[in-house]
Amino acid sequence: MASNDLTKKERGCFQCSRRRIVCDKTEPSCLKCAKKGIDCSGLGRIRFAEGVARRGRFKDYKVPKAGGDDGCKELPTTTEFKALRWPGEQRAKKRRKVDTIEDVIGKERSTAPLDALSQANAGPASSPPGLARTNGEDDGEVEDIGRGHDSLITLDTQTFDIAPWIAPIDPKLRMLFSYFSETVAPAMVVLDDSTNGYRSLVLPMALEDDLLRRTVGVVAAQHLGRHRPELQDAAEAGRAAVISRLRSDSLQQSADKVFNKFTWATLIVLLVGETVTGSSDYRFFVQMLLCLSMNSPGRDLDPTLSTFLQAQTHMFELLGVPLLGEEMGVLTMMKASESLMSFLSYSHLPKDSEDRRITDLIRQCFVSACNIYTRCAASADAATNLGMTHDSIQAQSIEQLIGVMSQIAPNARGAHALVWVCFVAGAASTDQSQRDFFVHRMEQVYARTQFRNIPSAIQSLENIWSRGNGKRWTVCLPQLSNVLV
Repeated sequence: MASNDLTKKERGCFQCSRRRIVCDKTEPSCLKCAKKGIDCSGLGRIRFAEGVARRGRFKDYKVPKAGGDDGCKELPTTTEFKALRWPGEQRAKKRRKVDTIEDVIGKERSTAPLDALSQANAGPASSPPGLARTNGEDDGEVEDIGRGHDSLITLDTQTFDIAPWIAPIDPKLRMLFSYFSETVAPAMVVLDDSTNGYRSLVLPMALEDDLLRRTVGVVAAQHLGRHRPELQDAAEAGRAAVISRLRSDSLQQSADKVFNKFTWATLIVLLVGETVTGSSDYRFFVQMLLCLSMNSPGRDLDPTLSTFLQAQTHMFELLGVPLLGEEMGVLTMMKASESLMSFLSYSHLPKDSEDRRITDLIRQCFVSACNIYTRCAASADAATNLGMTHDSIQAQSIEQLIGVMSQIAPNARGAHALVWVCFVAGAASTDQSQRDFFVHRMEQVYARTQFRNIPSAIQSLENIWSRGNGKRWTVCLPQLSNVLV
């Protein structure tokens, strides 16, 4: 080491070496540099050139500094791209093995608390890891979150504005996001198209918020856990950490940091996870979601995002509240025809299209199911006054519903949205053939989506049918069904 230092000093300063003269080796600055008015680097030191590069197209350029110009040209704000390819096109993608999501689950602080969350069942008090920030790993591949492109996208040489920088995503987190986009998101809307907000809105939001990002990854791991059992424990631990974080933040943060779009989206994704796992904790999340929506978190949101989040809130209100109690259920059903079916609205579709026909039929099925529930919860006096028994009216309504549902093929786009309709109509039916029809349709949906709330819902129907004569099933529903259908 001493020999190297001596060699550097013998060479003199960098400036004399560059001018090809013998340095007098005076320290801290040599006399020859002082005589020429040059800033001397000193013995054994390296002088770095100003700007980005000393030669080539970026010579004399530098990254702009805030607050003024010091004489150097600024880097151009545009650049040229000759081609853009999505990952997987015309080259083999390197396969990665994901052993556990614990590596991508971290303890990052969220800015999305909620006052009403203190009523939630937080589970374990420990804070297991959640989805962590990227570690900066970048393998040169284009991110494919929320994308389903199968063709090469090639752009001619053009000039584009540089997009805002987004931190590289950890490969394991990218896998979970992609799985959520391709498998979970399509099952949560009637028609999976470009308007699917779980893909086009929630996933981009998750890149901005730690807690939402963690929640999306947990729900994806919950669904993937049926193929990868080693992910189930980590997913459950991550879910408990999300709930615990929401509770603690709700007690510490101000209201303006509680009722925001990230908390809203996080609660909706948590409810998606309840349908994936068939958990009985959905009632807490439904109540939290309704509490948040009453505080108008979307008043300053982008209209597209606000519309989507409100529609999903309506969906979970319609599907979840009747499972919490008959009185609240009847009020919800009465309100359904006015506003709660916005998640079934696909008015942008052409009127003569097959998709529009199916969505209209699905909406008709939901209206019929609401009427069946309301009729079961109400007194049978009205039916008796008409000279018909309550059971005969219900049987006729259910038969009409079966006729409408039969116009929708079990494998048609949107057919998976009828699980709740099948559950309500099946609970009200007394004819075995009708019961078999609804159970069979639910089993067909489960074969497509693998959402574990469906087998649990079928078991709940068995409990309802075996309860015998007594209280109405709409009254007993909170005890007989512990799953969000």
